[in-house]
Amino acid sequence: MVLMNLTFLNINNSPVNNCAALAGLTNLTDLNLQQDSITNVDGLAGLTRLSFLNLNGNRISDAKSLQGLTSLNYLDLGGNLLTNCDGLSNLINLFDLTLNGGRISDLDGLTNLTNLSYLELGSNLISDLAALADLTGLNSLDVSGNLLTSLSSLPNSAALSWLDLDGNYLSLEASSPDANIISDLTTRGVEVSYQSQNALPLRSWLEMNDKPANGQCQLTLHAMPGRLFEV
Repeated sequence: MVLMNLTFLNINNSPVNNCAALAGLTNLTDLNLQQDSITNVDGLAGLTRLSFLNLNGNRISDAKSLQGLTSLNYLDLGGNLLTNCDGLSNLINLFDLTLNGGRISDLDGLTNLTNLSYLELGSNLISDLAALADLTGLNSLDVSGNLLTSLSSLPNSAALSWLDLDGNYLSLEASSPDANIISDLTTRGVEVSYQSQNALPLRSWLEMNDKPANGQCQLTLHAMPGRLFEV
């Protein structure tokens, strides 16, 4: 009976692999299940009073069971096996969302989360930020370690104060479109981390550049010690 009245529960670094035993704890408001072995979160579907949920460092590949937890203000699903954001679109009261260190390439499930202030998406497989266009209240955005080649779809948030772009594939030569965007942001007072960019594999570079009108192109390769060209 005492368990039924719990409002806070912390189970970390355990062999727990599902949440079935928690299904009846409907008074919980804060739940920390960090660094366990969880693959299935169906048992959390009825915990609608939760405002804080930490599931970082598990083995979760499907978050659809969380779609009814509309009281959540904080959700950490970082370090899991998610490939998309399905199941999160109803969580419109989220203020802080962490999804770093997964396999996410599709952000469509975040479109409605207009109350977000802090969003961590680092170390995923994201190449386009268009789904974040309406998140104009973002204060902090981490998209480091992804596959971004352009900032044209970066959300225009007047509240933005921190942006992490490290480890992408942006072209930041002087006066390039992306360099201009970063310059505008820093002029506004936004702190932007962008120095560490990856070089595109040669195959991707060729696909992004149009051939000359005659269908021919001339390519000169300059060898660099310890570097291999991928074609």
